[in-house]
Amino acid sequence: MVDSLRYLKTVGDQVRRSFVANKTILAFQEYMEAFFEAPRVHARDAAQYIRDCFDYYGTETVQRASGSVRRFKLFDRPFDLVAGVQEGEGGSPVIGQEDVQNAIYRILHSFVRAGRVHKLILLHGPNGSAKSSLVAALQRALEDYSRKDEGALYRFNWIFPNERLVKGSIGFGETKLGTGAVETYSHLEGEQIDARLACEMKDHPLFLIPRGERQRLLADRTKPGADFQLAAGVLEGELCHKCRQLYASLLQSYNGDVLKVLRHVQVERFYMSRRYMIGAVTVEPQMSVDADYRQVTADKSHGALPGTLQNLSLYEPFGPLVSGNRGVIEFSDLLKRPLEHYKYLLGTVETGIARMNHFLLHLDSVLIASTNEKHLSAFKEMGDFASFKGRIELVRVPYLRRIGEEERVYEFKLKESVGKHVAPHATWVAAAWAVLTRLKKPVSDRYKGDLRKLADHLTPLEKARLYDEGRAPDRLSSQQARELKKQLQEFWRESDSYPNYEGRTGASARELKTAIGNAAQNPAYKCLTPQAVLEELEALTRDKSVYEFLQQEVVDGYHDHEEFVRVAEGEYLDLLDEEVR
Repeated sequence: MVDSLRYLKTVGDQVRRSFVANKTILAFQEYMEAFFEAPRVHARDAAQYIRDCFDYYGTETVQRASGSVRRFKLFDRPFDLVAGVQEGEGGSPVIGQEDVQNAIYRILHSFVRAGRVHKLILLHGPNGSAKSSLVAALQRALEDYSRKDEGALYRFNWIFPNERLVKGSIGFGETKLGTGAVETYSHLEGEQIDARLACEMKDHPLFLIPRGERQRLLADRTKPGADFQLAAGVLEGELCHKCRQLYASLLQSYNGDVLKVLRHVQVERFYMSRRYMIGAVTVEPQMSVDADYRQVTADKSHGALPGTLQNLSLYEPFGPLVSGNRGVIEFSDLLKRPLEHYKYLLGTVETGIARMNHFLLHLDSVLIASTNEKHLSAFKEMGDFASFKGRIELVRVPYLRRIGEEERVYEFKLKESVGKHVAPHATWVAAAWAVLTRLKKPVSDRYKGDLRKLADHLTPLEKARLYDEGRAPDRLSSQQARELKKQLQEFWRESDSYPNYEGRTGASARELKTAIGNAAQNPAYKCLTPQAVLEELEALTRDKSVYEFLQQEVVDGYHDHEEFVRVAEGEYLDLLDEEVR
């Protein structure tokens, strides 16, 4: 009994210290003190916040055979390794896809320069190319960043104390709480409060300062310049419909004394959460309603409001657009929806406004959607696409084309998932086969002289080696090898402008993970071996009616998926031979 009480007291003390240290609940004056200490932290819109999240976790330079590339460390999910998974939303790091990471960062930076989010980011690529994994890593990073001092986020609530604490009507007149210049109801205990109304939109507390004065304050304190720009939403934003009504009614009741209005404001720190849909929301295609509203007259809190406020028609918005405000909203497989279900989104992202029957929702969110190539191609054929394309930033997410990267995808927590020993090269043969299925024959007409002939005779395996290791075929002379390596970047980018680009078709990592899992269960093998994997791949190539990529026409050795099983096996045997020698 004593031990349990001591333990609970220890836990209680820790939670209390953390609650105070994190400045979880503040009076408006206390919030302004925090603003004056770090004005740029508290004067960001969603695009700035997410861009700063990228910067917070840093970058590293990754060396490739084709040159160096910047990689953002948040996609390695370092927060899961250090602190554990706080939200129960663990996932694998994003392997490769540095071009996609840099494209998203550039778009966010353009939003910051423009002072507002004005486009929908649409990730498109084949099924299983890590589109959802990219967004999941970003949302998980935002969860972790929001718990740092640099990532502190605040919203506010309206507090109305009970009659025992006031003279006259609830929430008005002189209080018994003190006689300071700025009194506050923000720190009252639960039994001292009759009504607590939250702002569903998580409005920025700075919106409580009149616009003109706010603009002067922000310009003076943040000192905008090349390294920091003030967003239009922070400069010109207004309170949501419900908060505006409460603010105006209180101001009228207090005869214009704004300090008395602000004592009803409780500023609350909030944390991004995918699980609880706070600033990090994923909308599935079957969810057709993105925002709606309900009247709060039936709410218990409404009946406890001061008499002068009870005649207000207050409406509460709800839905993914509301839950995701101040953060990022992902629309998974957006183009699977009927056109009328996402048509309004493209107008909303351009204006930042969603229209309700009784009011407007002013949004501060970055909208990211995903789609596969089949649905995107169909969308481009629609007559409306011409008017929509200016509101969309297309970001291509192809399959990986380097064997080493593909192998790392399969190796992540593989031993835990298969529950047995994994023999050397078991994942390598799967990765080699997968990459070979994705490669396209070089377009030799794009090249001149000897290079045209070299490109025309490059086999799938030779191209895979060139991408992965920068290794030219042994059959070439040293001069030819140098010339081929010099054009590696050109080979890599060759089909970027084509609708049927390299990395659009082939085996997906999901399909290969299933094959590896099946190979691990093969009773003929005591552990996961390359032979077991090769048998599964051979069986997979026979299911041409199931896998669309198996129906491709063979072109000079490319797309010959059955032969690729034998190629992978031959390479594996060569590796064994080298290791034995």
